[in-house]
Amino acid sequence: MRSGARRIPVGRVRGHRGTSGEITVIVAIGEAEFWVGLARVILDAPGRPATVHVVETARAYRDRLVLKLKDIEGPSAAARLRGSLAQASAEDAREAARGRFHPVLLIGLRALGDGGRVLGRVTAVMPTAGTGLLVIEPESGSQGRGHEILLPAVPEFVGAVDEPAGTVTVHPPPGLLELGDPEDSAE
Repeated sequence: MRSGARRIPVGRVRGHRGTSGEITVIVAIGEAEFWVGLARVILDAPGRPATVHVVETARAYRDRLVLKLKDIEGPSAAARLRGSLAQASAEDAREAARGRFHPVLLIGLRALGDGGRVLGRVTAVMPTAGTGLLVIEPESGSQGRGHEILLPAVPEFVGAVDEPAGTVTVHPPPGLLELGDPEDSAE
Protein backbone atom coordinates (compact mmCIF):
# COMPACT_ATOMS: atom_id res chain seq x y z
CA MET A 1 0.00 0.00 0.00
CA ARG A 2 1.52 3.29 -1.04
CA SER A 3 1.81 6.23 1.32
CA GLY A 4 -0.93 8.83 1.01
CA ALA A 5 -3.28 6.38 -0.71
CA ARG A 6 -6.98 7.13 -0.43
CA ARG A 7 -8.53 5.46 2.63
CA ILE A 8 -12.05 4.09 2.84
CA PRO A 9 -13.75 3.84 6.26
CA VAL A 10 -14.70 0.30 7.27
CA GLY A 11 -15.94 1.03 10.80
CA ARG A 12 -14.83 1.25 14.42
CA VAL A 13 -13.30 -1.49 16.58
CA ARG A 14 -15.92 -2.28 19.20
CA GLY A 15 -14.09 -4.98 21.14
CA HIS A 16 -12.64 -8.47 20.91
CA ARG A 17 -13.82 -12.09 20.88
CA GLY A 18 -12.35 -15.23 22.36
CA THR A 19 -8.76 -15.93 23.32
CA SER A 20 -7.07 -15.77 19.91
CA GLY A 21 -7.10 -11.96 19.59
CA GLU A 22 -10.00 -11.48 17.17
CA ILE A 23 -11.42 -7.96 17.03
CA THR A 24 -15.00 -6.95 16.25
CA VAL A 25 -15.69 -3.98 14.00
CA ILE A 26 -19.04 -2.21 13.76
CA VAL A 27 -19.20 -1.39 10.05
CA ALA A 28 -19.82 2.23 9.07
CA ILE A 29 -22.21 1.62 6.16
CA GLY A 30 -24.00 -1.43 4.85
CA GLU A 31 -23.48 -5.07 5.67
CA ALA A 32 -20.43 -6.54 7.41
CA GLU A 33 -20.42 -9.30 4.75
CA PHE A 34 -19.12 -6.76 2.20
CA TRP A 35 -15.74 -6.57 3.99
CA VAL A 36 -15.11 -10.32 4.44
CA GLY A 37 -12.62 -10.39 1.53
CA LEU A 38 -10.43 -7.63 2.99
CA ALA A 39 -6.70 -8.50 2.91
CA ARG A 40 -5.37 -5.62 5.04
CA VAL A 41 -6.83 -3.13 7.46
CA ILE A 42 -5.49 0.21 8.68
CA LEU A 43 -6.17 0.92 12.36
CA ASP A 44 -6.05 4.53 13.46
CA ALA A 45 -6.43 5.33 17.16
CA PRO A 46 -6.24 8.80 18.73
CA GLY A 47 -2.75 9.60 19.95
CA ARG A 48 -1.14 6.71 18.05
CA PRO A 49 0.17 6.45 14.49
CA ALA A 50 -1.97 4.51 12.03
CA THR A 51 -0.86 0.90 11.58
CA VAL A 52 -1.42 -1.54 8.72
CA HIS A 53 -2.35 -5.12 9.63
CA VAL A 54 -2.64 -8.23 7.47
CA VAL A 55 -6.01 -9.96 7.88
CA GLU A 56 -5.66 -13.69 8.62
CA THR A 57 -9.38 -14.41 8.71
CA ALA A 58 -12.54 -12.36 8.39
CA ARG A 59 -16.18 -13.23 8.87
CA ALA A 60 -19.47 -11.44 9.34
CA TYR A 61 -21.28 -12.01 12.61
CA ARG A 62 -24.66 -10.27 12.89
CA ASP A 63 -23.93 -6.56 12.31
CA ARG A 64 -20.18 -6.91 12.91
CA LEU A 65 -17.06 -7.81 11.06
CA VAL A 66 -14.83 -10.18 13.04
CA LEU A 67 -11.15 -9.97 12.08
CA LYS A 68 -8.15 -12.01 13.16
CA LEU A 69 -5.09 -9.89 12.42
CA LYS A 70 -1.77 -11.59 11.79
CA ASP A 71 0.21 -9.57 14.37
CA ILE A 72 -2.41 -9.36 17.14
CA GLU A 73 -2.18 -12.29 19.58
CA GLY A 74 -4.41 -12.76 22.59
CA PRO A 75 -7.30 -10.87 24.11
CA SER A 76 -5.24 -8.17 25.84
CA ALA A 77 -3.56 -7.10 22.56
CA ALA A 78 -6.97 -7.08 20.85
CA ALA A 79 -8.57 -5.11 23.70
CA ARG A 80 -6.03 -2.30 23.25
CA LEU A 81 -7.44 -1.70 19.75
CA ARG A 82 -10.94 -0.85 21.02
CA GLY A 83 -12.12 2.49 19.63
CA SER A 84 -9.70 2.47 16.70
CA LEU A 85 -11.00 3.58 13.33
CA ALA A 86 -10.71 0.67 10.87
CA GLN A 87 -10.00 1.72 7.30
CA ALA A 88 -8.93 0.11 4.05
CA SER A 89 -6.93 1.48 1.16
CA ALA A 90 -9.10 2.14 -1.89
CA GLU A 91 -7.23 -0.66 -3.68
CA ASP A 92 -7.92 -3.20 -0.90
CA ALA A 93 -11.55 -2.07 -0.67
CA ARG A 94 -12.04 -2.66 -4.41
CA GLU A 95 -10.48 -6.12 -4.05
CA ALA A 96 -12.82 -6.94 -1.16
CA ALA A 97 -15.79 -5.72 -3.23
CA ARG A 98 -15.17 -8.34 -5.95
CA GLY A 99 -17.09 -6.29 -8.50
CA ARG A 100 -20.00 -5.40 -6.20
CA PHE A 101 -21.10 -1.78 -5.80
CA HIS A 102 -20.81 -0.18 -2.39
CA PRO A 103 -21.26 3.58 -1.95
CA VAL A 104 -18.42 3.81 0.57
CA LEU A 105 -16.00 3.17 -2.32
CA LEU A 106 -16.94 6.60 -3.71
CA ILE A 107 -15.58 8.54 -0.71
CA GLY A 108 -12.79 10.86 -1.79
CA LEU A 109 -13.80 10.97 -5.46
CA ARG A 110 -14.68 14.22 -7.24
CA ALA A 111 -18.37 14.27 -8.21
CA LEU A 112 -19.14 15.41 -11.74
CA GLY A 113 -22.62 16.31 -12.90
CA ASP A 114 -24.00 16.06 -16.39
CA GLY A 115 -21.67 17.64 -18.93
CA GLY A 116 -18.64 17.23 -16.64
CA ARG A 117 -19.69 20.03 -14.27
CA VAL A 118 -17.68 19.71 -11.03
CA LEU A 119 -20.13 19.52 -8.13
CA GLY A 120 -17.62 18.82 -5.35
CA ARG A 121 -16.07 15.86 -3.57
CA VAL A 122 -17.79 12.85 -1.98
CA THR A 123 -16.77 13.18 1.67
CA ALA A 124 -19.01 10.61 3.36
CA VAL A 125 -21.93 8.25 3.06
CA MET A 126 -24.68 9.15 5.51
CA PRO A 127 -26.53 6.10 6.78
CA THR A 128 -30.32 6.21 6.72
CA ALA A 129 -33.06 3.69 7.44
CA GLY A 130 -33.04 2.93 3.71
CA THR A 131 -30.46 3.81 1.10
CA GLY A 132 -27.36 5.72 2.20
CA LEU A 133 -26.85 9.29 1.03
CA LEU A 134 -23.65 10.48 -0.65
CA VAL A 135 -22.46 13.70 0.99
CA ILE A 136 -20.94 15.90 -1.72
CA GLU A 137 -19.10 18.92 -0.33
CA PRO A 138 -18.27 21.86 -2.61
CA GLU A 139 -14.59 22.42 -3.15
CA SER A 140 -12.61 25.31 -4.52
CA GLY A 141 -13.14 25.52 -8.27
CA SER A 142 -16.39 23.53 -8.16
CA GLN A 143 -19.38 24.82 -10.05
CA GLY A 144 -21.76 23.78 -7.29
CA ARG A 145 -23.95 26.19 -5.36
CA GLY A 146 -21.71 26.43 -2.28
CA HIS A 147 -23.67 24.01 -0.10
CA GLU A 148 -23.44 20.26 0.43
CA ILE A 149 -25.48 17.97 -1.77
CA LEU A 150 -27.11 14.84 -0.34
CA LEU A 151 -27.67 12.32 -3.13
CA PRO A 152 -29.22 8.86 -2.70
CA ALA A 153 -26.51 6.28 -3.43
CA VAL A 154 -28.53 4.29 -5.96
CA PRO A 155 -27.61 3.25 -9.52
CA GLU A 156 -30.08 5.64 -11.17
CA PHE A 157 -28.24 8.62 -9.61
CA VAL A 158 -24.68 7.26 -9.52
CA GLY A 159 -23.09 6.71 -12.91
CA ALA A 160 -19.62 5.93 -14.17
CA VAL A 161 -16.68 5.72 -11.78
CA ASP A 162 -13.30 6.65 -13.26
CA GLU A 163 -10.87 5.50 -10.58
CA PRO A 164 -7.67 6.65 -12.37
CA ALA A 165 -9.15 10.14 -12.80
CA GLY A 166 -10.59 10.09 -9.27
CA THR A 167 -14.11 10.95 -10.42
CA VAL A 168 -17.67 9.67 -10.26
CA THR A 169 -20.39 10.95 -12.56
CA VAL A 170 -23.70 11.57 -10.82
CA HIS A 171 -27.16 12.29 -12.19
CA PRO A 172 -29.10 14.22 -9.53
CA PRO A 173 -32.87 14.24 -9.93
CA PRO A 174 -34.36 17.47 -11.34
CA GLY A 175 -34.45 20.25 -8.76
CA LEU A 176 -32.07 18.63 -6.26
CA LEU A 177 -29.16 20.96 -6.96
CA GLU A 178 -31.39 23.99 -6.43
CA LEU A 179 -32.56 22.89 -2.96
CA GLY A 180 -31.06 25.09 -0.27
CA ASP A 181 -29.77 27.59 -2.82
CA PRO A 182 -29.78 31.00 -1.09
CA GLU A 183 -30.60 32.69 -4.42
CA ASP A 184 -33.90 30.75 -4.52
CA SER A 185 -35.01 31.53 -0.97
CA ALA A 186 -37.77 34.04 -0.34
CA GLU A 187 -36.87 37.21 1.49
